[in-house]
Amino acid sequence: MTDDDEEAEVTKHARIERAKTAKLAEIARHYRPREKKKFGKKYFGFLRMQDLEKLFLYRYGGFVLPDDDSGHDDLIIALHHLAQLPGDPEQHIRRWCSLWAPWMPANVLKCLVAKVIANPKRWSADGLAKQLGLTFADRMKLGIRTIGSIDVSKAERDKRRAVLKRERDRRYQRRKRVAKSLPASSLTRSKPWLGQGISRATWYRRKAQSQAKDTDAPG
Repeated sequence: MTDDDEEAEVTKHARIERAKTAKLAEIARHYRPREKKKFGKKYFGFLRMQDLEKLFLYRYGGFVLPDDDSGHDDLIIALHHLAQLPGDPEQHIRRWCSLWAPWMPANVLKCLVAKVIANPKRWSADGLAKQLGLTFADRMKLGIRTIGSIDVSKAERDKRRAVLKRERDRRYQRRKRVAKSLPASSLTRSKPWLGQGISRATWYRRKAQSQAKDTDAPG
């Protein structure tokens, strides 16, 4: 492979990764957090669908499942979850299939809709992971939270989560001790951004922009 070929391959890979990132952002917007208050406990179904779509996108590279055994198996899993979302299950399924499985014949889809709605199946986190063959590495890479993993048990995941929480808590307490030791006049203690009703990041960004303007102004 020549240098030009290698450069073209790297560019192609970067373009694919950017496209995947954009599509993941689109998935996140579709299952936006503000819906949680509206649906309560049933919101878990939306989170599970979000995780399924992340995995499908990662494996297949787009919003269309392949028309093969693997794609059909994943489609059935998705349909069972869609059938349990709040609202009209048939509408959920048809709308989702128009994007993810446009190759599905109308008569076959009709039969699937009736069958799934009549007896929707539920999976535990690890049960679904086994069905999907989801590894812990892919779970962490994609930020999946409602599906388990086939190679790390729930007990082990809970243990790792507890360790990470203790580390976060220690960092938080360390920052609090540092903040208390600072002079009362310091920005960290006075927090001028609160008085202006803006975030800390916004306050510092505006401050930097103001300083840059002062520097650029003619003397």
